[in-house]
Amino acid sequence: MTALIVANQTVIADAGRPKLLLHANPGAVIGPAEVAWCREKGAALTIIDLGPGTHFLPEDQPAAIAAALTQWLS
Repeated sequence: MTALIVANQTVIADAGRPKLLLHANPGAVIGPAEVAWCREKGAALTIIDLGPGTHFLPEDQPAAIAAALTQWLS
């Protein structure tokens, strides 16, 4: 488990690999502390707050997810 966490942190810090983090409030898996860590440590990382949402964001914010992906990919 530790190796997986370290590998994920390495990817987040990699400036050569663009990444997108979508999160919601209050969220279920990615809370304020995790978003703050990603803002501090993330390189080439775009972070988008989708608004209200909990565990299953595609049900809570489908239009916001589509808009965020469209914007990020363009």
